[in-house]
Amino acid sequence: WHNMLTRAKKRTDISLEDVILGRNVAFGDWSGHLQAWKPKHNRRILLVYYRDLISQPETVLERISGFVGKPRIAAWRDNFAELHRLYPEFFASGSDAKNIAQMTDAQARLFWHTHREAMHEYGFPE
Repeated sequence: WHNMLTRAKKRTDISLEDVILGRNVAFGDWSGHLQAWKPKHNRRILLVYYRDLISQPETVLERISGFVGKPRIAAWRDNFAELHRLYPEFFASGSDAKNIAQMTDAQARLFWHTHREAMHEYGFPE
């Protein structure tokens, strides 16, 4: 979210701490946004993890197809490299590890202090 706001939207008035805490950004903080949707407790929402989409795209696409009640119309095609080439400010790295590595230790501690409960509820270990 921070990368998209600062790179694609050219926002210079926000810090990563602002994004972590939900200050000066649309939609509030991550936990609050997640809890507003309650994807684990709302049968009308299909929760898709990015890590699963990347590691098991065929399985995830079958789940999506079943959820919306429509057959798939094409095979999975990972075109991230092409999207990155066309719009690198928006399609930065596609890597959780690289995004996490952008945080300082203090920012990571702030993130976990702020979002620990939601992270654990949704299966993300510290």
